[in-house]
Amino acid sequence: MDSGAFVYFLLLLLVIIAVVISAILLLRRQWAAARRKKILSREYGAIGAVTPPTAAEITPEWNANAASTPPKTFAAPPPSPPVPPASAPASPSKMPDPIVVPPDEPAKSVFISYRRQDSQHITGRIYDRLLATFGREFVFKDVDSIPLGLDFREHLREQVGHCAVLVAVIGRNWNPTTASGQQRLSDPRDHLRIEIESALDRHIPVIPVLVDGIEMPAEDELPPSLAPLAYHNGISVRPDPDFHHDADRLVRGIEQLLK
Repeated sequence: MDSGAFVYFLLLLLVIIAVVISAILLLRRQWAAARRKKILSREYGAIGAVTPPTAAEITPEWNANAASTPPKTFAAPPPSPPVPPASAPASPSKMPDPIVVPPDEPAKSVFISYRRQDSQHITGRIYDRLLATFGREFVFKDVDSIPLGLDFREHLREQVGHCAVLVAVIGRNWNPTTASGQQRLSDPRDHLRIEIESALDRHIPVIPVLVDGIEMPAEDELPPSLAPLAYHNGISVRPDPDFHHDADRLVRGIEQLLK
């Protein structure tokens, strides 16, 4: 017999042995189940064979004992405690105290002060950068829509009074000389002077933003009411490629003041 036939014979023998073992186990389980069923039926059959005694089988002694045993009595449960009457509803005239809601805090906004003939283009870029950080409702510039009949000085002071920070953009033509030989900031009606004066009077932080390579104006170059501006720490905002770096510094400085 070759090796292949021998292996086949061994596999066939193993299969036969497995089948025989399975059959034996199955028969054992069936035999055990039948034996258990027989035992249970025998036990429950014996229990079911017990029948109650008939009337003829009851002895007189049992009747006497039953007659002499007094019937059981059950005491009535104690009465439940009286339920207190429901409290009368509150008088409609007495209402709870109203909840006082504190007023909202004023918006922390930024006011940009600039002269169009001086720095309109760079101010527009600064405005867009602040707008992206703080939102349109918190950044203001170009106060042009002054209502008819109002004092524009009071209107400008009111607008500045709503802000938390004033950004003063200063370029080469920030304080130009007029045809009469007088500097614009020397005129008490100049809108830049009114805006910055209002912020200084209210102790609102004023950030000088120097553009076009200008240096900070000296105290003697400013009207007396604007002289404190010469000592405010400012920042230079240069054109590209340095604009974004300088604008980021400006944003961080404003964020510190708004905290």
